[in-house]
Amino acid sequence: MPLVSEGVLLFAFKYFILSNILVAIGIYVDRWAAKTIKGDNLAFVDTLVHFALGSVSWCMVICKESFVRNYRLYKELFLCGCLSSFIDIDHFLVAKSFRLRDALSLRQRPPLHCTSLLLSAILALVVLGNVLGKESARMGLLFLTSAYTHHFRDGLRRGLWIWPFGSTPPITNLYYVICSLTFPLLFNVILYSSEWKSWCGFGDRSIKSINIV
Repeated sequence: MPLVSEGVLLFAFKYFILSNILVAIGIYVDRWAAKTIKGDNLAFVDTLVHFALGSVSWCMVICKESFVRNYRLYKELFLCGCLSSFIDIDHFLVAKSFRLRDALSLRQRPPLHCTSLLLSAILALVVLGNVLGKESARMGLLFLTSAYTHHFRDGLRRGLWIWPFGSTPPITNLYYVICSLTFPLLFNVILYSSEWKSWCGFGDRSIKSINIV
């Protein structure tokens, strides 16, 4: 048996490509947009970047699945991107206005941008999903992915709001990259734990032990 299975190598290749796309969007495209685009157009691009980061991050989580005529996966990518963008709706709700100027002139950050509360609530859904079944856990991880991608990107400029302790300083690019690449891998292991056991050879060892007996 080879030291690294073909499935692991294919997964690593996909993950590497998607990781580079994520970093390019999250840091370089974002930095370029902030310097060259102004006014309402910047807000529109900001929403698109959140959508792209959410979609790419979920693609990293499920990249070991085949996308050939698997329309459910495309729907999940679209849903994760939409949810990541939708978090900014709380700006308008708190401002009680649909005017972009009002939404961006809040004195404090709106509730869905509280990292500790939002991620704790969604993490509870993931745990509950594991009790209810695999599909519920999958949706919980999708919601969690959409939330942390939005918060980490905002954290590059404003830090993370960790209630009740306050806000952190703006996170560094290195911290952003490490977290953005580690979380999807962790969620992938959670989602496909049985396949990872098989890839690592645990499944084969159990079969051999049974045959010896």
